[in-house]
Amino acid sequence: MDRARETFAEAADALGDNAVFDHADVILQRGTSADRQLRQEAAQARAGIPLALSLERIVDQLLIETATV
Repeated sequence: MDRARETFAEAADALGDNAVFDHADVILQRGTSADRQLRQEAAQARAGIPLALSLERIVDQLLIETATV
């Protein structure tokens, strides 16, 4: 990520969007939304939660994440 930051810092400055690097850092640390959804479904499957209920919970979490963005 440091190399990308160095390479594109000038262009990001010109566009006024250095926050893109911070967002990329968060994705690298936490994973994408899809990564979180897969982890959540796997954990619920291990706990014996039926797939339909698991998917409902994942959609509910997506709604919460979307509302807080």
